[in-house]
Amino acid sequence: MKKLFFITALTAVMFTAKAQESAGVEGFKIGGGVTLAIPVSNLEGVSIGSGIDLLAQYGVSSNFAITADAGYTALFAKSGGSTVGMIPIRAGLRFFPTANLYLGAKGGVGILVGDGESVTTTAYAFGAGYKLDPKLDVSVFYEGFSKNGSLGWIGIRMGYSFN
Repeated sequence: MKKLFFITALTAVMFTAKAQESAGVEGFKIGGGVTLAIPVSNLEGVSIGSGIDLLAQYGVSSNFAITADAGYTALFAKSGGSTVGMIPIRAGLRFFPTANLYLGAKGGVGILVGDGESVTTTAYAFGAGYKLDPKLDVSVFYEGFSKNGSLGWIGIRMGYSFN
């Protein structure tokens, strides 16, 4: 039994090491995406939302990339509420433990828009994604905005790389 466990573990390590070697995130990439947003924190007056974004990525090694993004997400009002718009402008990091899987975190400035007013906040996000092919990826993440309290939502994003 111990030999079977050892062989399985060794095989997993070899495949992971090979995947790390071939992650290939070096270079500059730019793309866009669409997001489905599900409110989860302090957003009682809104329902589901949608958004668009632009994302730039610069690979600094085969496993790490620096990112910058900006976008707009609207969380639509429930009856009696008002639609909330969010504009994040952030920088971040992505780590690719395998060729297709990435983990990311980003932070920056967020602008909340609603009822004819706007508020500048701290914006942050973290999550994971999977590259379906060299140009298409899907990710799941938490996005938060904080200033004298916080609010947030879970997003499901489909992204496309232009190059």
